[in-house]
Formats: sequence, C-alpha cells, structure tokens
Amino acid sequence: MLIRIARRSVHGYRDRVRKQPDRIYEGRKPQPLGARTGRKNLTGPQLRQARLERQPQWSLEELSQALLRTANIELSESALSKIENGQRSVYDYELQAFAMTLDVSLDWLVNGEHLP
Repeated sequence: MLIRIARRSVHGYRDRVRKQPDRIYEGRKPQPLGARTGRKNLTGPQLRQARLERQPQWSLEELSQALLRTANIELSESALSKIENGQRSVYDYELQAFAMTLDVSLDWLVNGEHLP
C-alpha cells in the first residue's frame, strides 16, 4: 500500500511516497516451526530410536564416527545430543546422512512412519 504525502518545500509542493507494510496476517503473527512444542526439529525422537534399536546399540560417539565414515559429515556428540533433544535444527544434507548411516527412510526420520 502506498500513501502519497504532500510536503511543502522551499520551491513549492513535493510529493513523497512512503511505504507501509501490508497487513497479511490479521490477529496474531505467524510462529516458527516447533513454537508450540519448543522443538527445533522433528527428527530427534526418531533419530534416537534408530540409534538405540541397532544391534548392538550405538552410542553418540559411535554414530558420530559412522556419519564421518559413510557420509563424510562431522558432527560432535554434543551436536547429536542437541539434535536428539530438539535443541538444534537439522540441515537437509544431515537428514540424508542420518538416513543413509542408520539405514532408515527419510520419510520415517521426519514423520515417524513409513509410506504404504
């Protein structure tokens, strides 16, 4: 929405254009993903489940080493713990590396369910 404001200058009237933000959202502002749950990712619980269901179970250190071997991605144990607890967001290439390393589908990793 543009509003024209007439402003008097030394040489007469001059038009000035000022932009005002459009009101797209009536009421409350949009919230970021996970604002209701307080989580920064959707994959943490599935990631932990896949790691612990391996035989033998993998520690965070073992998962970190496996990610480095299979996908050449270096994530510390601390970063992995934060991802599992929903305190850190996850990049798409990290999701792909988790799926490949843990031998699970991306769909399961994100949604917790398999496609029919």
